[in-house]
Amino acid sequence: ALGFSMEQMKKHDMLLNETGVRGSSSPVTVVKSPVTLSKAKRHYGCNTLKGMEMFNYKGAYVWSVRNAKDELMSPFGATVAGYYTALTMAAFEDLGYYRAVWGMEEPMVWGNNSGCEFLDNPCSEKTPTTYPGMFCDKNDELSIRCTSNRQAIGMCFRNFKAPEASSDEKETCFFVSQPDSGKEQLCSAEHRNDIIPGSLRGKGSWCLDAESFTFKSDTASNGNFVVHAVCAMVQCEEGKVKVKYLGGSDFESCPEGEFITPKSPHFKGGGRVKCPRYEEVCTIAADGSSLINLKKDDHGKGDHGKDDHGKGDHGKDDHGKGDHGKDDHGKDDHGKDDNENDDNENDDYGKGDHDGCAAAVVLSSLLLAVIAAMVVATVPL
Repeated sequence: ALGFSMEQMKKHDMLLNETGVRGSSSPVTVVKSPVTLSKAKRHYGCNTLKGMEMFNYKGAYVWSVRNAKDELMSPFGATVAGYYTALTMAAFEDLGYYRAVWGMEEPMVWGNNSGCEFLDNPCSEKTPTTYPGMFCDKNDELSIRCTSNRQAIGMCFRNFKAPEASSDEKETCFFVSQPDSGKEQLCSAEHRNDIIPGSLRGKGSWCLDAESFTFKSDTASNGNFVVHAVCAMVQCEEGKVKVKYLGGSDFESCPEGEFITPKSPHFKGGGRVKCPRYEEVCTIAADGSSLINLKKDDHGKGDHGKDDHGKGDHGKDDHGKGDHGKDDHGKDDHGKDDNENDDNENDDYGKGDHDGCAAAVVLSSLLLAVIAAMVVATVPL
């Protein structure tokens, strides 16, 4: 079988069992092969990294959800629009059957330039402050916030643990995840805007952080609803982001790190929306479909065998930001299918109804990655 086959990876001497990872006595399988290791070091900004961690999920190996939550080949890769990053492309290239077309990779914000400390130190109370936008404070369970991939509105209630670890050493990390009520929390979903207070939803909509943002509500007890995140329409033009919020007359320029103050009858004055990074909202469409046109001279040309594994802009921190040739893989509304009976409200993966579909989810992600590698981002040798 193609894809993340342990048999094939062992055959090509790609794997290493590493002990002592974040204090755990249980061995962790990592991919140590040259291209994957190089891309992982570059993504995380950690030159001492020994390999890309894998996650043994009911016998199927995928990328560690802690280290690569938003990647196509993480356990979440088939339920949301996972990013087809240089990490997965490198793994396929290391198998020897394909050669990656560098420049087609999608940038993933999760873990990018987080340093060795992110990989070496277990999650703690300081983690949400150290890595904002990735992890959250478990005591902040009621605030409405953006998920790390900006595809949905969510709350801090999910944690994940390595299932192969013993009960006394399982690392617990909290992050923002949408409730398991289907597509209603996805910004790109075509639902009523009043389901998510203050949001403008639909194709092209992303979740943006908000500060001191008060939405005028007919249902709130005091007539107002305070939110820390809203869905807004996004346009990407010539490397710049424009945003249109609920009640706005047109798209407004929204440079990275700056704020816009909505002028709309839907909001009270004083609140503002933080402008996102270009690579967070402009490298794939909000529904997971492609925004790139594959160039004819991208097919296998370039310095694929050299140490930097793809010279030019493709080795930079943003992993070649732009539009990245990913098809929608049959996904709708961020890649989630219509089978919305996952029971993800439990702390550990695999509890409740999620047990029944967990293997299918993982296998789906493997299949998607295989198809994508064959058709989109790799060429046969």
